[in-house]
Amino acid sequence: MTIDEFFNKYDDQYIDFDGQYGSQCVDLIKAYFNEVVGISSDPRGNAINYWDNCPELEQIPNTLEGVPQKGDVMVWNAGIGSQYGHIAIAKGVGDTVRFDSFDQNFPIGTPCHFQNHNYKSVIGWLRPKNQPTTPQPEPIPTPIPTPQPEPTPEPESQPQPIPEPIPVPQEPSVQIPIENKIEVIMLLAKIKNLLGSIRFWIVTLTYVIAILSALAAGALTIDVFFRATEIWLGAIVAIGTVDKVAEKIGGTAETTITK
Repeated sequence: MTIDEFFNKYDDQYIDFDGQYGSQCVDLIKAYFNEVVGISSDPRGNAINYWDNCPELEQIPNTLEGVPQKGDVMVWNAGIGSQYGHIAIAKGVGDTVRFDSFDQNFPIGTPCHFQNHNYKSVIGWLRPKNQPTTPQPEPIPTPIPTPQPEPTPEPESQPQPIPEPIPVPQEPSVQIPIENKIEVIMLLAKIKNLLGSIRFWIVTLTYVIAILSALAAGALTIDVFFRATEIWLGAIVAIGTVDKVAEKIGGTAETTITK
């Protein structure tokens, strides 16, 4: 039987191998010796006495660097809390600080189970002499690179001739005679004067209507009158400013054409 089969068989089970004193921790070890290790399961004393009474096993004292392997028999002294010591089977999981083992009657009255421990009060561990050491992983073979065919050189590309640009026909520019330009400017000046007069009368008419409406409603006061007058005068000034700017632009353009 393998050790894993042994763990699976007795996990959460009670073992009373010798039929005496109930299910003790040494009953688990006797069954382990009988079914897995293949050595005598005769009485060897209490748990603490197994350290000196198992000549078939290799003694490995507990050290700061030591870590038990799977299947090692762990032995504790009376510091574990019992004058008889304690004994269990290493699971193979742990480090130099803690480890897991397969225990019975620890804590007292418990069936076989996996238990985590520190190394306090551990005398050492007994290793079956026919137990293989931890196998080293086989090295991964380095893959042999598959030779790749050399790439076929591509033929050198010949430079392509640059096509001559196609000339775009230019549309002839239209020249306007100077006489026609003068007539246009004179017409624009007349329109400007007409628009200025219209804007003046619109603003003035709006002002008069506002004054008459306030007078009819009895709301015409000195403040309303002066406010309306101020708005009307501002609009007249704005119309005059616009006209002066337009006149200056028109005059400049006319002088330029005359030259």
